Amino acid sequence: MKLVTSSLALLAVLSSCESDPEAPVASTLTIAFEGPLTGDQASNGQDMLRGVRLAV
Repeated sequence: MKLVTSSLALLAVLSSCESDPEAPVASTLTIAFEGPLTGDQASNGQDMLRGVRLAV
């Protein structure tokens, strides 16, 4: 049983490593943020936006 589990885990890892050399590479990645930027919760939303910008 341990051999079967190990074999399946190895197969899963190796199958995820396959790459397509002709795949197009995107030069721009857009990240969306949705939060309260105006109104009563604007201070919380502005803090979240600053956190997102800092993380990127």
